[in-house]
This record gives sequence, structure tokens and C-alpha cells, in this order.
Amino acid sequence: MDGRNGVLSSVGTLEISSGGRQRGETAWRAVAVVLFVILSFVTSVSRPGPADLLRSLVLATIVPGVVVSFSWLQRWRNIASESLFPGRRKSFIRELALANAIDLGEFWLATTLAVLLPVVIWDRGQLSNPLLPVTLAASAAMQVLVFGGIFLSATNRPSLPYSTVAVLLATLIPLAFAWGDEPTLTARGLVLVSMIEMLVGLFLAGFAYTAWRRVDLA
Repeated sequence: MDGRNGVLSSVGTLEISSGGRQRGETAWRAVAVVLFVILSFVTSVSRPGPADLLRSLVLATIVPGVVVSFSWLQRWRNIASESLFPGRRKSFIRELALANAIDLGEFWLATTLAVLLPVVIWDRGQLSNPLLPVTLAASAAMQVLVFGGIFLSATNRPSLPYSTVAVLLATLIPLAFAWGDEPTLTARGLVLVSMIEMLVGLFLAGFAYTAWRRVDLA
């Protein structure tokens, strides 16, 4: 039983984390560049209105979750061997959660910058839109829900795609209501919804920690 519950040693953790961080840095840079190029091309060709430019902030909310969810396809292939390093399961789970949180944070920051750059280039005046900082804060808070939902769903591989879609819809819908042609959600309402989603995300993350302690990693 001890052998099955053995996990990463400090040396093994450092080696694996180093390799994972290098791959993660390459991935978020690539995603940011591709997103920026696509948005810049679309903007230069179609000349969208000011509101359309800022609506692209929705991408900064959903793209990180999509990418991190797909990363579990690779992570699950490595997790069994990684878990065999001597050490404690709790340490392994903390390392796993931290790696996911950092990945999600990096992707969110990269996609947010990639989305804002076309706004700066084509219509800098939109940066003074009062809904912009509210949306950025709400998007950041919603990433806690994305993290908790994906980290919990990853304990059951078959449910991960469906859970990811549900979580991303939960973050997308409030933003769509706030940025619609006829907004049905005020800035204050968006902040309230994002705070609720953040609290739910913290609850899911705590529940995920307990669930991961019971998962068979072999």
C-alpha cells in the first residue's frame, strides 16, 4: 500500500517541475502570439466597432481553461510514473495543484495581453471604458472557478471534457450578458457573479484535494 501511495521526492519534483515549466512557458507564448495575430488580422480586415474589440476579452476568460484542460491528456500519461517517486501523496497533490494554478495564471495573463494589444493599436480610447477594469477583475476571479472545476474533474478522466465545458459556460454567460448590445448585467452584477464563482472555485479546489488523495494514480 505504501508503494502505491508513494509520490514525488524533492529531487524528482524539481526535475519534473523544471521540464513542465519549460513546456508551459513555450505553450502560453505560442497561444498568446497566435491569438494576437488572429485578432490583429481580423481587426485590420473587418474593422469591428469599439465594443467588438473589447468583447474579445471573453477569449481571455475561456482560452486558458481550454488549454489547461487539454494539457491533462499529457499529464495523465505521466502522472502514474511521477507518483512512484518516494515521498508523500499530500506533497504530490500540492505540487500538482500548484503546477495547474501557475499554468492557468500564465495562460490567462498571456491571453489577456494578446487581446488588449489590438485594442491599444486600433482604438486606444476604449481603454478608458469603465467596464474594462471590471471585466478584467471578474475574468481573473472566474479563473478560480476554472481551476477548481478542472482540477476536480481531472480525478475522473472521462468526465473532464464535459465538466470543462460546463465551467467555461459558467464564466462565459455573465460576460456575454454584460457585453451584449443591450446589456442585461451591470458592472456591479458582474462583480457579484465573479465573486460567487470564485468562492465556488475555492470550494471545488478544496474538495478536489480530498478527492485526489483517494485517486488510484497507477
